[in-house]
Amino acid sequence: MSCYRATMRGVEALMKSNDVDVLFSVARPFLHFAEEVSVPSIATCLPKRFSKTLLVELDGSNMRTDRLLFKAYDSAFHDGGYRLENWDAFVDVMRTGDEITQHRDGCVTFIRNADDCLGSEKNGLVRFGNVMETLGLEWSKPVSDGEWWDRGPKAFHTVFLFRRKPRSMPSAAPIRLGVHE
Repeated sequence: MSCYRATMRGVEALMKSNDVDVLFSVARPFLHFAEEVSVPSIATCLPKRFSKTLLVELDGSNMRTDRLLFKAYDSAFHDGGYRLENWDAFVDVMRTGDEITQHRDGCVTFIRNADDCLGSEKNGLVRFGNVMETLGLEWSKPVSDGEWWDRGPKAFHTVFLFRRKPRSMPSAAPIRLGVHE
């Protein structure tokens, strides 16, 4: 796989394909994979319609173990306020995040260097993908308990950006993030 080259024309074309519209959807799939994008920040290349969406960029090379992944998500979503020690705690915190409910259209997380993500964990990336798919499904449903935490459905997508052909990721769908130069 080749990477997208960051030229002015390439950056402007990045994220303008129709494929990107699935990131607003509350329907499956919630997991996507694409080629790594060589721009400093994906968020700066997104169309204006993403302005009501929480955009998070994480580096898979800093998330080689479960513990490092939990730390990265805690820092990105909760300013380091939680001590996520296991997958159950991770799911509990991510399913109720105020940071996500504050954004009208939901959340999209881009994981750069996904080739390295959970590389030290046996079947780590598959487990992580399954967890994120489950979270996407939960966020896609409204909460109507007659309480202050009620909310409408939210899009919750994870995009894995690989340098090489992706490893097996059940339920992940390819997405085009722009055009090749």
